Amino acid sequence: GGGGTVNDLVREKSISHESEHEMVDSGSGSGSGSGSGVAPLDYDLVPKSVYVEKEVGVKDESDLAKARIAVQADFIAYYHHLQLVKRFGEQNTTSLRKLFKKHRKELGGRVEKIPEVYEALKTAVFYISDNQKIQQLIQETEQLYISAFVRSKHGDKTLSINERKKKGMNELRTQFDDEAYTAMGMFQFGFYFGICIALLLTLTHLELSFPNDERVSGSVESWVPLIRMYRLSGCCILLSWAWAFNFFVFNTCRVNYVLILEFDRKHSITAGQMLEFSALFTVLWLVMLAGSTMAIKDTPYWANILTDYLVAYPASLLVLCVVAFLGMQWRGSGWLLKTLYNIVRSGFVPVALKDFYIADQLTSLSIILVDIEYVACYLGTGSWHNKDSIVDHVCVAHNNAVDPYIAMLPSLWRLLQCTRRWYDSGDGTQAHPRSPSHLWNALKYATVFPVVLFGALYAASDAAEDEKRDTVYWNCWLFFAIIAVLYKYYWDVIHDFGLSPLDGFMRRDKDRHLYYEWFYPFMCVVNLALRCGWCLSLTQWSIQTHILSTCVACSEVLRRGLWNLLRLENEHLNNAGNFRASSYRMSEKDRPVPTPTES
Repeated sequence: GGGGTVNDLVREKSISHESEHEMVDSGSGSGSGSGSGVAPLDYDLVPKSVYVEKEVGVKDESDLAKARIAVQADFIAYYHHLQLVKRFGEQNTTSLRKLFKKHRKELGGRVEKIPEVYEALKTAVFYISDNQKIQQLIQETEQLYISAFVRSKHGDKTLSINERKKKGMNELRTQFDDEAYTAMGMFQFGFYFGICIALLLTLTHLELSFPNDERVSGSVESWVPLIRMYRLSGCCILLSWAWAFNFFVFNTCRVNYVLILEFDRKHSITAGQMLEFSALFTVLWLVMLAGSTMAIKDTPYWANILTDYLVAYPASLLVLCVVAFLGMQWRGSGWLLKTLYNIVRSGFVPVALKDFYIADQLTSLSIILVDIEYVACYLGTGSWHNKDSIVDHVCVAHNNAVDPYIAMLPSLWRLLQCTRRWYDSGDGTQAHPRSPSHLWNALKYATVFPVVLFGALYAASDAAEDEKRDTVYWNCWLFFAIIAVLYKYYWDVIHDFGLSPLDGFMRRDKDRHLYYEWFYPFMCVVNLALRCGWCLSLTQWSIQTHILSTCVACSEVLRRGLWNLLRLENEHLNNAGNFRASSYRMSEKDRPVPTPTES
């Protein structure tokens, strides 16, 4: 739009009560470069009741804060987009001038001296002349934001004009270079990584050199609490490594994941910080595991330290993980907690891209959800107080039948999300029909339910030693498992990745990819192989096999990390989920009308 876009917005958002406060007058006052005066709209001068009723459209003052926060977020997003357009124009103009400077002799002089080229450049959307209009819009947006959203009083202190401007600009400005990895960050990551290698060598030495203490030796089933607690924290740390790797690749390949997932750019955790966090907690995990191993083994000076309460090692690690998670959420404005809250309410709230993206992550963390329930039961019932609780506890027997249904919860949430997206995709009329693709996506998650059902029936019949029913339930489970794997694999490749098997598992337009060409067919093969393990994460008999379930949980976290790369790349390039990466939408009255030649 032109310079009048912000002025029109001011006139729409102003209140036509001259006796209440000063009006916005488009023909008087001093403008910000275009000559159209804009009187600052001071939010403090607007009566709340009038603002709520006429501007927000509600009469309940309790909704004013939510509406104001939403409008403020849109202003910040709009300002950020103006900055991106400005940078786009400056970079393209600079590049073009350098090209003409390089070929100045062939062209016969500077670009301004070539009439045909100069006239073409003046009409280009990225040329520096258009940046003057962008700069005007940026200045008007800054003035409007400071007037409307930065209060003149902070507690008992009255802010000066310069203080209000400084505060408003700090809220508007975005740190474009927040992904720069400092030398200190690289040193810390290398330091933690070196400690991890030393701890791994220590664990190997302990296992080979010292025998088990007779007081704590036993079968694998005797170590169920320790295995599950270490697996829970270990899989969470492995997931943080996967996300750190994703962020690093996205930054390298210019995938705008911050905007797509609606991160707060000023407070979101960067790839470097995720690497440091993952390396640090890997060190802590290995330290606790070494402590447990030294208490179990007959090692000097350590054999009697917490031997009766081995659960204290992984429990303290879990406490540190929870504290770190809450600290990260406080720094990141609770992004993940808010998203999880929306996921729990699936079906009752509109679905954003970040909601179904995190819900898809949860479908790969089903064994982790089972472990969370088990650990909460084990620590909550107080069984860990007894030194013999490693062998004698109630949580295994009482929760084995519940585990598959807990693992099924993420698929149920995704099914409800797909149903809600289908309902919101249209009004059911012929002019705006609802999209059936969301129902096909919901059917994909519905295939999980028979897998869980027949897996539980097979485990029950196997315990009852009913061979006839064992065969029937096993065949049914295998049939529905194959259907679920193939259906999900098809949806991953065609819809989530945007690839075509007919083109060698590449996109039809082979220029529209950000990674190496060999990565796409490789990812398709790996995804199919690891998808087979996904079915085992939903089956009761495999969950109870702790070594197998640990391998399945780790492989599924790795598969999801690779899936994230192609899913967000497809969203970045093609808007595959029909979500806009930007929260700003041009209104119909501001949308340019195409000429006959353009249409």
